[in-house]
Amino acid sequence: MKYSVILTIAIVQITLLSCTKKITENNNTKNSTLTEMPKTIEDVSLLNGRKFMIVEINDTPISFDSENKKDKYIVHFYEKGRFSAMAGCNTLGGSYEQGEGNTISFSKILSTMMVCEDMKAERSFSTALAKVDNFTINNNVLVLRATTKILVKLQEIK
Repeated sequence: MKYSVILTIAIVQITLLSCTKKITENNNTKNSTLTEMPKTIEDVSLLNGRKFMIVEINDTPISFDSENKKDKYIVHFYEKGRFSAMAGCNTLGGSYEQGEGNTISFSKILSTMMVCEDMKAERSFSTALAKVDNFTINNNVLVLRATTKILVKLQEIK
């Protein structure tokens, strides 16, 4: 009786180990196939790794003075469709998706909730991001639009 229990356990373990090996081999095969596939649009985004300064929101230029510093109006685009921004007071972040051509959309936008003296530009920027559907980049100027209406202009920072 004791030997039959041990034998049964051994057979079950061998069976499970052989199944695990086959699953691992199949996963390795799938992974090697995936690495050979072409890059997605997200991987070759024109915006990945770039940093811009907001210079205009809804046809209103951002004026920079001693109180309103340039480093408070920055947008960073990261790999995997993530971005972070500062538009005066709070930090924003979320996702962006660049589609075919020059289409783009922003989503899952989150913000810190500090109350500051002047939040007009920040509110305008947040509202504009939700409406953006396309962009252009010319001479290191990123223009975010809703159809043909220019919502935000940004100058690249190198």
